[in-house]
Amino acid sequence: MATCRYCGAQLSDEIEYCLKCGKSKSQRAVGKRPKQVTIVAILQIVSGVLGLLGIAVAISQLTGVWRPSEAQRLLYSDSVWWAWTIIGILLGAMVATAWIIVGVGLLQMRPRARSVALWLLAYSIVMAVITFFVTIKVFFIGPFPVGVLYASKEV
Repeated sequence: MATCRYCGAQLSDEIEYCLKCGKSKSQRAVGKRPKQVTIVAILQIVSGVLGLLGIAVAISQLTGVWRPSEAQRLLYSDSVWWAWTIIGILLGAMVATAWIIVGVGLLQMRPRARSVALWLLAYSIVMAVITFFVTIKVFFIGPFPVGVLYASKEV
């Protein structure tokens, strides 16, 4: 016979929950998922799905399914922008999938889901900063200052 670590009641080996306090014999306590966790989990799942849709659009533009504009053709001629686009597609697909998995994990109250969500958030912040500097390099330093892209706009 085991003892409940929450209330000290005697537990038989056949049951999974304490009959006195209702807590689980396992590491996780039985309880309701907080509303905030549910909201964050749903937002993460939606973000992951939208991210995968964005990846699909980016791939369709790169493969020529959609006719790229003159400005896009200019951008893709820059090796830094081209490389960053490919890296963004690959990493974006992995992160969007991870957001969906973490969102489902949060809905299921998985213990590691919160820590993985924090790591993904940190990763997203770092990638946003890197993207900012790549964009500054391409649009303001060269080879395509903003005026060049506007001048190439089709009339």
